[in-house]
Amino acid sequence: MSAELIGNLLNDWDTMASSMESLLSAMPLDALPQDHPAHNLSLIHTSCLTVIRHLKDCADSGIISSLKKETILKEIQRSMVLCARVDGSWSGSSANRLTQILLSLYNKTNTLLETCVQPGMTRKEFVFSPALFPGKHITLRCANLARSQEEYDAVICSSFKNDYYPLTGTLIGALYTEKNISVTDLAKTPQIDLRTFGCWLSGETKSSFRHIGCVELLDLKQLHIQPSDMVLKSAFSTLRFLLEQAHISGIALRRIALPILGAGCQGIDLNYIIPPLYAQCLTLFSSIDTLESIDIYDLKPDRIDLLAGHIAKLEKQDDKKSAQVMISYNSAQSDLAHHVHKTLSNDGIHTWIAPESIPTGSDYTAEITKAIVNAKVITLLYSPEAQLSPWVRKEIISAIGANKIVLPLQLAPFPMDDGFRYMFSDIQVFPLWKYDEKYKLDVILDEVRSRM
Repeated sequence: MSAELIGNLLNDWDTMASSMESLLSAMPLDALPQDHPAHNLSLIHTSCLTVIRHLKDCADSGIISSLKKETILKEIQRSMVLCARVDGSWSGSSANRLTQILLSLYNKTNTLLETCVQPGMTRKEFVFSPALFPGKHITLRCANLARSQEEYDAVICSSFKNDYYPLTGTLIGALYTEKNISVTDLAKTPQIDLRTFGCWLSGETKSSFRHIGCVELLDLKQLHIQPSDMVLKSAFSTLRFLLEQAHISGIALRRIALPILGAGCQGIDLNYIIPPLYAQCLTLFSSIDTLESIDIYDLKPDRIDLLAGHIAKLEKQDDKKSAQVMISYNSAQSDLAHHVHKTLSNDGIHTWIAPESIPTGSDYTAEITKAIVNAKVITLLYSPEAQLSPWVRKEIISAIGANKIVLPLQLAPFPMDDGFRYMFSDIQVFPLWKYDEKYKLDVILDEVRSRM
């Protein structure tokens, strides 16, 4: 890639950064509430400067390494989320024009990076046949879904709520450029409109992708909720709900395809995407008798390899040896967690707890993934320390997305933060702190038993 091309791109970014500085200096940000979307403009400006810094490094050498490319694309993806929050959020026409220019610049940068840097990709494919569903397949493909020549009854994409702009680097953008499919137009007259629940399915298209479905993962009005929490909790159950409703409505579903929801702009750890993704795939095979194949696409070989490795282990899992209950806890509650483990185990309930239940030399995160997939009940020792733990948060939101029974045992009275309030919006939190200390283990046993 020539230094001249990078230099031209740099000039465009420098111009944009200067325009943003002028806009920010003229805006009364100090007079606006802290949660006002306009404050995102400062973050976008910072993101622009970061992109410029990395592009300057590339201009000096005349090449963009894979690492630099990934860094720049991540920064652009972050900025696109911020840009979507700003766009149309208030009446400042200059600000709204600015976001449109930014979108155009993001597309230009994405195109340049993908065209000039991305190496040729070897086609890679894994096919799994779940033992419970003979004749049905989960296929993983390292390929561009929008360029696929396969025929699908439904192809699923994701979007912000009511925002179907064909951004480069997204499936919606790729469908527009590769298949001439406008998701914006399809959204105007969907055959199944369930946008109240965050999804819809188009009427028949003239392409090999018979129907286009859309799962609206993120509501940018809920700025207090982490995007990863929203995706893990609802994306895969919403996907299942949409396809089940399509089946009930008489739409023939034999083959469907989708990207790994949440692994793109949201950047969610794939290990925690796997439990809800795999669990909902199996549920779809169970609830839609005509469904033969679910094809999952991703452009990154490492993600396909990781997903394939996890599914292969899950396929070999002996259900008779799987734990019925998984205990999620923070190390501050280690003593109580192990007393609970002993109490449940002594009562004949096969219970999983880290680190004891993780075989020596095994991958820690992979074992947690298996535990979430296989357990029937996830028991959380809900404490202020657990609430602050990113690991506990990911375990619980992944379990909820996988439609597992979650039993939060609140150990003390303390304020619930916005993230956990969102997670537990339809789950009852059990007030264990109200019970006498000497009865707590018996109470926990009774509560777990009642949910099995």
